[in-house]
Amino acid sequence: MTMKQLEQKVAAIEKRLAKLEKRNARPNGHKTNGARTTRARHTPRVKPTLLTEQEKQKRVLEFLRAKGKISEPTERAKQIAAEWMARPEEERERLVQKFRDSAPNISLADIVIENRR
Repeated sequence: MTMKQLEQKVAAIEKRLAKLEKRNARPNGHKTNGARTTRARHTPRVKPTLLTEQEKQKRVLEFLRAKGKISEPTERAKQIAAEWMARPEEERERLVQKFRDSAPNISLADIVIENRR
């Protein structure tokens, strides 16, 4: 590369750099590498107090699914949930209470095995 070509290349790079700096410059003269300001948060159109608890839970689930934080349950999970909901309320409460009251030396697996007998 000749000296003239090198000078032309450097001049082109300087021109491009000046253009990029001009594009990124703020109108008030401050540098662009300062702290970013926060964006305004989206406010819901419906007041949260007007929603029922079930509607609130539904909206939260929709939001989490949209963000990819949770996924749809598998068919097996749906089947297990249906079996659990088919049990009488008293039995479900008894089992939940037994799980909560279980001593630390009894494993949860032992309780599950015992209930399946």
